[in-house]
Amino acid sequence: MTHLRPIAATMIIAALVAAPTALHAIDLDNFGSPVTVTTYTSLDRIPQGGMAHVAIEIKINSPWHINAHELEDEMLVPTAVEFDPPDGVTIREVVYPPGHEYELDFAETPMLLYSGVVYIGAVVDVSAAVDTGRVTIPATLTYQACDNQKCLLPESEPLFIQARVSLPHQAVDLTHPEVFEHIDFAATAAAGGGGDSFSSRVAGRGMLLMFVLVFLGGLALNLTP
Repeated sequence: MTHLRPIAATMIIAALVAAPTALHAIDLDNFGSPVTVTTYTSLDRIPQGGMAHVAIEIKINSPWHINAHELEDEMLVPTAVEFDPPDGVTIREVVYPPGHEYELDFAETPMLLYSGVVYIGAVVDVSAAVDTGRVTIPATLTYQACDNQKCLLPESEPLFIQARVSLPHQAVDLTHPEVFEHIDFAATAAAGGGGDSFSSRVAGRGMLLMFVLVFLGGLALNLTP
């Protein structure tokens, strides 16, 4: 059940007692969903014992913004993703974009918000014990949408990220590089120390290194008698 934080309640009450135009604007039948969400994986299949990146694309429909993940006011509801991976699948890092300051009519100080299209990324490790075939990674996206005059109740949207697990030496292909170029995995790996594992080094160096490794792995398979 979604709970309304005090500042959100204040914003909605203020909108309800405002001018008739504000009353008209808060009528949920007059607009669609504030966001459209799509999920992606960076590889067409993830090798057993390997890793990949996943991305959550959030298209924020006009005239809405949503709160950023890092907020200065702890009473606001941040945008966040909570993963519930199946056995053998680990979410090692989650990467959020920075927010941008906007001045809204109802707020006394600028708010850190997302607008347009933003991407949230994560590094996924797959155990060598995971069966080959399809795997689903459930997640929940929580966000709160605001326009220039009001904020809506926070929303929690269920997500189901689809991936395919392959044998360790099976060739894989990169997918959706145009999406993953928007996510700075290297900065997060550096901030967290990155670790010393092979998969940490791949995550830190990004998609280019992954492409080289995938290419060399496929070449080696083709040269094997």
